Amino acid sequence: MNLEELGALGKVISSSQVQKITGLGRTVLDKLNAEGVLTKIYFSDRKYVYRLDQVNAYVTSCMNNPTKNKGESSADKARKALEAKKAKQ
Repeated sequence: MNLEELGALGKVISSSQVQKITGLGRTVLDKLNAEGVLTKIYFSDRKYVYRLDQVNAYVTSCMNNPTKNKGESSADKARKALEAKKAKQ
């Protein structure tokens, strides 16, 4: 892919920047790519970027509905269970 082809795709963002912004690891980003939420644009086997408009849309949807795109961590579940137990006492 040359620079003209890249420019035709619109603004892009590097994978490392997406990881910093979203806090997501490579495995989760690969899953989002497989689901069609984010699209990887490959330069070579291991070099790729994401479309900025898709990343912005994903981040916005996470902000509007935090539980939709991110499962509860086990620490959060344990904390809620402890709070429920204390409330019963």
